[in-house]
Amino acid sequence: MQIEQAVFKEIFDSYDAELLLLEPREFRIVAANRAFLARRGLTLEATLGRRCHDFDESVEGCMPPCELCPIAAAIQDGQPALSEHRVYPQGGGEARHVEIKVVPIFAPDGAVDWLFHRTVDITDAVRIRERAISEERTQLVSFLLRKMGHRYLNQLVGLIQLADVLQRDATSEAMREGLLTIRETIALVEQDTRSALRVGRLEAQHPEYVALDELVTHVLDDLRRYELLDRCQVECALAAEQPAVIFGDRDDFVEILRNILLNALQSMDGRPERRLRIVLDHEGASRARLAISDTGVGISPEHIRRVFDPFFSTKSGKGSGLGLAIVKRLVEKYGGALALRSELRSGTTVEISLPTVPWQAEATSGSLS
Repeated sequence: MQIEQAVFKEIFDSYDAELLLLEPREFRIVAANRAFLARRGLTLEATLGRRCHDFDESVEGCMPPCELCPIAAAIQDGQPALSEHRVYPQGGGEARHVEIKVVPIFAPDGAVDWLFHRTVDITDAVRIRERAISEERTQLVSFLLRKMGHRYLNQLVGLIQLADVLQRDATSEAMREGLLTIRETIALVEQDTRSALRVGRLEAQHPEYVALDELVTHVLDDLRRYELLDRCQVECALAAEQPAVIFGDRDDFVEILRNILLNALQSMDGRPERRLRIVLDHEGASRARLAISDTGVGISPEHIRRVFDPFFSTKSGKGSGLGLAIVKRLVEKYGGALALRSELRSGTTVEISLPTVPWQAEATSGSLS
């Protein structure tokens, strides 16, 4: 391949993708284009002679001896090879997805003379693909839950009533305690079933004006009634000047708050400090922001992106994995946005942004009665 060096460099540097030319024995770099150097802040002199995996980013599946890298496949098969990898910056930060393509260039005797190595950032495409898969999975789960939920709900209610009857007629304290445990377990399953049915609804069933500060107080009072806030310090900073009023199904908003708060309380089990902080304020004239922070165990970085997936749980069999999936679906149902920040051994903050409606005292009075 006889190409003048200046012409080759001009063509090489014209590509937006990151390009390398490697020798096939130790995979050392003999040429790198401008895009590759600019992304890493390197000079050509500092790059030549190094290997493609020697730089300041850790590439999943692309470390010596490169079993998963397409270089090995391109040399072995004598054909272009393609693979996707997740790239983790060594200094921290969000991972990106890249597509690596390696094309072998042959000498006259048929041996691989050079390797053309191209890297393209496909992070946006991967996120779109993952979002589409997640949405499809959510639609399927919602369909199955609606089909199954209605079938079992009446049976669960009947079992609760039967447990109540048997508990009244129990002949010993041990039997009464056992039946109480059975009843409470069935009640939790019934509650999860109702939640699953609610998340599948597309329209609000009984829309009304709801003041968020009153709603927060109402849900906290419910949790206190069941002694779920015992030994937990609760700090509230609610919008005082003007209530944040939303319009929709009150039960949906109760479900959102209840699930977030129960998740927060469960994450603080066994922790030396149990503190909840709830902040409600306005975002401009037409949105409200609700932030709920805990001092729980936190969520690991690899789990952060999956916590809103249906049936995904970090509670080792203690949770259904529906709580935050329900929260996400309901928040988006009302045009809201959801964000989650977490740090291991420090705690988690869930932020909700919801559209508000103009406040009228008479519109919200009695909305939570």
